[in-house]
Amino acid sequence: MIYKGMEYAMPVTPLLKELTYTVRLTDQLIINDKEDKTLIEFTCRIKADDEPQQYLLFLDNLKINGNAEGDYEKHEWLFARLFSINSNLIIKTDQYGSITGIGDKKRILSEWELAKEDISAVYEKNEITGLFDSMDYTLKNDMKLLYHNDPLLNLLFNNIYQTYTGEESIGTEKIILKHFGATGLPVIEYKELVAIDENSNIATIDVTGQISESFTDMEGMNNYLAEVTGQESDEEMDYYFDYQGRYELSLGVQHHIDKAELTISGYCPGYKKLTVYHLKLQP
Repeated sequence: MIYKGMEYAMPVTPLLKELTYTVRLTDQLIINDKEDKTLIEFTCRIKADDEPQQYLLFLDNLKINGNAEGDYEKHEWLFARLFSINSNLIIKTDQYGSITGIGDKKRILSEWELAKEDISAVYEKNEITGLFDSMDYTLKNDMKLLYHNDPLLNLLFNNIYQTYTGEESIGTEKIILKHFGATGLPVIEYKELVAIDENSNIATIDVTGQISESFTDMEGMNNYLAEVTGQESDEEMDYYFDYQGRYELSLGVQHHIDKAELTISGYCPGYKKLTVYHLKLQP
């Protein structure tokens, strides 16, 4: 067993076979004792593309609160239709396993136009104008921000393959999109190699995070929290934030993630938000 404190290099290795993961996302929001909870489950398949450091992703078998296609509630159907835009993705990475780009952007934009037609047939115009305007702007002007900060993609392609030196943590800047309504939350995520089991070739990496000093939109945060909790908008909120996770990786000819978990939570008077991501390799 190798414990933290020792230097260890973990390079990216070629993806020799297709990997399939079960993904579970639990999202809980409590505002003034009123709770809203959502469970999302799906499978994610990853295979190597012909280009080096490029991967094909396939997202399938979506369930929302236990409901599969054909059984969705109306709001669940809307989420599923938006989800389907990203059912096939091309992910470009660097030598550390971080996302550098998204391929086939024209296909994504085309899928979005088809999705708008379907959504317009179900919802009234006044119900979806805000959604359409937001998605149109983001996909056409800021697609990089959207996909580079997607929680699932960040869990899979997360700057993991580094040289871990002693007890120093590796910091990665990220943005948690729409953490406060339309306001994102910049964070710095730290990864620390805590153990390697040489018998099973399993590496364990702990993840922590904190709000970045570059987070300056306190007004946006306070206005959102005040609006949803019914407090004065000019009142500063004491927002308590926690960000923790863990990876287990198999080492060998092909390094890959076996399991990953990330928990992001925060609370202030009248408001509590908890999001948990689980990723597990299927046999």
